[in-house]
Amino acid sequence: MSSGYLFVQDYACHHVARVCRQFLDDESIDAIDLPSHSPDLNPIENLWDIMSQCIQCCQVAPQTVQELTDALIQTYELTIKDIAHSPFNF
Repeated sequence: MSSGYLFVQDYACHHVARVCRQFLDDESIDAIDLPSHSPDLNPIENLWDIMSQCIQCCQVAPQTVQELTDALIQTYELTIKDIAHSPFNF
């Protein structure tokens, strides 16, 4: 019997792992599977792609978790401003 919940997921490897599938089955949660990394169905993929490109273009790659966190926050803040002013908001 269905729990009444519907879980939307893509085919990313951690979403289709046995432990995840088992949890959904145990809790009677129905799932809708989307193609992995599908930016038209999952707009956050666009943001992750933009941020990843920005981080990779850094003159010095982050060496610690804190440096990576700081770079992600800075990139996110700049990216959000660019997206907000873009005529093609995603």
